[in-house]
Amino acid sequence: MNRKIEEFLTGKGLSVTGDKAYGTVNGYEVNVIITVQFSMEINVYFTCKADQTLIDDLKADKKLKGIKLSKFALGVKASMLGSLASGVVTKSIDNAMQSVTQALKERNVAGAEYCPVCGEKFDENKVAKQHNMSGLTVSLDDECLSKLNEDIKEENEKFAYSAGNYGKGFLGALVGTLAGAAIAVALFYAGFIAAISSLVAAVLGFFLYRKFGGKEDKKMIIIVSLTVIIGMELAVLGVYIGEIASAGAQYGYTFSEAWQIVMEDKVFFDSFIINLVLTFVFSVVGMVEEVWRNYIRTKRQDLIK
Repeated sequence: MNRKIEEFLTGKGLSVTGDKAYGTVNGYEVNVIITVQFSMEINVYFTCKADQTLIDDLKADKKLKGIKLSKFALGVKASMLGSLASGVVTKSIDNAMQSVTQALKERNVAGAEYCPVCGEKFDENKVAKQHNMSGLTVSLDDECLSKLNEDIKEENEKFAYSAGNYGKGFLGALVGTLAGAAIAVALFYAGFIAAISSLVAAVLGFFLYRKFGGKEDKKMIIIVSLTVIIGMELAVLGVYIGEIASAGAQYGYTFSEAWQIVMEDKVFFDSFIINLVLTFVFSVVGMVEEVWRNYIRTKRQDLIK
């Protein structure tokens, strides 16, 4: 973690380990995680008893504008895009910690003294202990920890034995890929090969894969990725086939004769191969971030330790 950011978080009373920080802010248990993959992302987790109604209410709060709010297993998650400037990052983190904790207080959401599972207050009979939940530090008593782990185990077993519906998911990915392929063809005729077409295909492909009922596991990543890459290649190949067939028909050649003639032209053949290779490269570049984001989503909740 950046030294200035670490100093800021330490100054706020949080303990910093690697890219994570943990502590209590305004009476709420807080985890801060800064990840740098394709961009810097700041995630601040507020442990509390929360449901979707609370999340929707927070989202409607104009004072929390610019903060992406969502629910995680034990509370509220606030996400923001970071910056290379450490001053901007610390300001974003401070704004999230102050504004979200204030919003939680205004809604009478219990803080660190209360269990985020059952909502009861910790005391000598309900002792809070710190546990690791997928990298987050959370306070739970033994009884609620056991219940939560039983629920997690049951959910993971249900998911493992649930129907894959990979055929339906593939159809969704295919529809998304067709949209991206249409953009690829339009750009190709304009003289461009760009990553935007595969990005569109990947975004729509993953979205429609789920809409069509495909199972969100690692096979989803393989199905959508291959569908997009092959679809982009076939789109460019289809342009060549169409143009060669059209030109051949004008001069009285069959398609196979026209294909053989143009492929014997070294300049044309080299251009054909280069365009296919570039299409593959730009397809991978265009979809890599979307693939990574969806891969993260396929990870199941581990048992809390």
